[in-house]
Amino acid sequence: MPEVMITCPASGKPVNTGIAVSKETFDDPKTVMSQIVTGCPHCNQTHSWDKKDAYLEGDKPKAVGAKLT
Repeated sequence: MPEVMITCPASGKPVNTGIAVSKETFDDPKTVMSQIVTGCPHCNQTHSWDKKDAYLEGDKPKAVGAKLT
């Protein structure tokens, strides 16, 4: 299963959230996701995000949407 990814708002680089989910589940409008990534591997900061900020590994990255917290 592909991993859910976000874009680091400080570096613009991809960050793996550690969540694996099928494309069908990720694309389902009923699926709700949000999380906080602590200790980003690119900037060592904390990022909060929700599904609109995320994309699946292998898909085109979304513009920076995760927030520094």
